[in-house]
Amino acid sequence: MKLPRYVRNLNGSLYYQRDIPTKLRHLTTTKTFTRPLSLKINEATESAINKALTIASDSFELRLKLITNSDPEAFSATEIDLAVIEFLRKKNLKKGQFRTVIKDPDATAEELRTGGQRQPDESDYADHAIPEFANVRLKVDEDKPLSIEDRVVEQSWKALWKREQSKARTFQILWTEHLAFKDIDINSRDGKRVQRHWNRWIALSGDQVISGNTLDIIHDCLENYVEERSGDNVKGSTIERELGPILSCLRRGSKKHKFGWLIEKPVIKKQPPKPKVVLSHEEQRNLVAFCMAASKREVEVASCILLMMQGGMMTSEIARLIPDRINLDSASPHIVIDGDAKTRSRKRVIPVVFAADYINEHLSKTLRWLNKTTDTNHSKRVKNLMTKATDNSKVSGHCLRHTFKANCEANGASISSAAVIAGWSGAGIGLSAEMLAYGSEGLANSEVLKGLRNTSLVIHRHLLQ
Repeated sequence: MKLPRYVRNLNGSLYYQRDIPTKLRHLTTTKTFTRPLSLKINEATESAINKALTIASDSFELRLKLITNSDPEAFSATEIDLAVIEFLRKKNLKKGQFRTVIKDPDATAEELRTGGQRQPDESDYADHAIPEFANVRLKVDEDKPLSIEDRVVEQSWKALWKREQSKARTFQILWTEHLAFKDIDINSRDGKRVQRHWNRWIALSGDQVISGNTLDIIHDCLENYVEERSGDNVKGSTIERELGPILSCLRRGSKKHKFGWLIEKPVIKKQPPKPKVVLSHEEQRNLVAFCMAASKREVEVASCILLMMQGGMMTSEIARLIPDRINLDSASPHIVIDGDAKTRSRKRVIPVVFAADYINEHLSKTLRWLNKTTDTNHSKRVKNLMTKATDNSKVSGHCLRHTFKANCEANGASISSAAVIAGWSGAGIGLSAEMLAYGSEGLANSEVLKGLRNTSLVIHRHLLQ
C-alpha cells in the first residue's frame, strides 16, 4: 500500500510527520511535528489511515496556530479542548484519569483529621502529573494574564480530576467522538454526506460550550434546521434522514458524558410519496432488445442495466462485485451480493436468467467503468440509455427495482423467494450466513439456487417468450 503524504512507517507503526514551516522555526524548539496514528502497517486499512490522517492534520494546524498566536481569545472552545487532549496524550494521560483515586486503607481517621500524614487527593495527583501547572497557579495568584499555553495547561490539569472538565465540552467535540465511534471516514462518499449535514447544523447552532441551557439550544436549532430545509423545498423524509446522524451524535454524547438530555425529534411534515415509476412489459422488452444491440461505449452501460433488471440491483452493488462472487458460466448463472450493504437482507443471491452471455462478455468493462467514475455519472448514463430505449423520460436506474417488484406481482411469483433475490426486508426473509459463504461452485449445485432460479424464470417470463 502506498502511504499518503506525511505518513511514515517507523518500525511497523504509522506516524504523521511534517516539518514546521521554516519561517516559524524560531518560535519553537522542535523542527518536526510528529504524531502517532495508533495503526500498524500490516493491519491498517486505507479508510482507517485516512481517518487518522484527518485528526493528525487538524492537530498540526492547531500546533501552528499555537506557535503563532498567544492570545487565548483567538481560540475557540473546541480548539482549546483539542489542544488539551493533545497535551495530555503527549504525557500519556487522559481526561478524568484522577477523577477518583484509591485511598490508603491503612490511613487512620485521626491521621486524616489532623493532617499528620495527609492523604493525597485527586488534585495532588494532577499536580504531580502536570508540574507545569505550578507556574500557572502562581500567575493566577498574582492576577497575571494567562497565555494560550498557560490556558491549555490549566484546562489539562482540571480535566484530569474535575468531573465537568473531564467531559466533552462542545458540540464539535461530541461530533468528533461520534465519527470515531461509528468509524465514519469523512473522506468517503457517505462520510462527506453526513459531514455536510453536520456543517449545516453547526452553522445554525454555533459550536456551543456545554452548559445548563444547552438542551434548549439543541431543540431551538433542530426546529430551525427543519424550517430552513423545508423552505428550500426539501422533502420531509430527506430532512429526517439528514437529522439522523446529528440526533445520534447528541444522544450518544449525552449518554456517555451523563448530560441527562432528553432530546425530542422535531415535528417534520411528511409529504405523500410520489407514484413510483414502473416500466411496462413492452418497455422492458424494448429495453432488453436495445441493450443487446448496443455497441462501443454503450455496452458497459447496457450490460449494467441487464444485470440490474435481474434482481433490482443498484450500480453501487454491481461495482463491489469481485470475481469469486460472479458465476455466469455455470448451468445456473448467478452472482452473489454479500459485500457492504445497507442491511443484512440486501445480502443475496441473484440468478441471471436472460442475457447471461452478453453480461458475461462485457461485465469486466462495466466494472472498470463503475469503479473509475462517480455515482452521478453512473445514474446519468443509465438514465440516458433507458430513455433512448423506451422513449420515456421519467425512467431511471432506481425504477428497475420497483419494476422487479411489479413483475413479481404481475406474473404470480413466490413473494418470499422473490424477496431473497431482491433483498427485501422482513421476518424470516434472506439467506443464511452459511449459504452466503458458499463458493460459487457450491451455490451453483445447491437446491436453494435452483429454487431461486425457478422463481426468477417466473418473474421474467414475459422477457423469455
